[in-house]
Amino acid sequence: MDAIQEHQEKFHKMHNISKNKHINHSMKHHSSRPSPGSVYPILKKMVDEGLITKVDDGKYELTDKGRDITSKLFGNIRQNIKPKEQGAFAVKNALIEIDSYVSYLEDIKNEKLILHEELIDDICSRMNNIRDSIHGD
Repeated sequence: MDAIQEHQEKFHKMHNISKNKHINHSMKHHSSRPSPGSVYPILKKMVDEGLITKVDDGKYELTDKGRDITSKLFGNIRQNIKPKEQGAFAVKNALIEIDSYVSYLEDIKNEKLILHEELIDDICSRMNNIRDSIHGD
């Protein structure tokens, strides 16, 4: 639950969702932490089905059966990745996903994109800042 909450908060912060004028005001204060009542039944079902096991620290990990199923669903994404390489893997996947969205946007007619010019400019600026930070500019 902590990891889900942390991921959601980073996502919302990264995308400035709380500042977006198109987001309903009531959503700004919506908790991004799942309730135990929604998480534990799923964990129990996954344990019962042999997909995960609970380890000594109270966390859960995939069983061989769970890894096989996730591999079938998502490919062998993380199977051979060492923990210290996961950050680089996540960055590469994020960039690949951004690239696919850019490809999609390149195929959209300009008259549809013009409505979002300010957001496009903001994204370009942020990407330029990321690129510049790589070179220490």
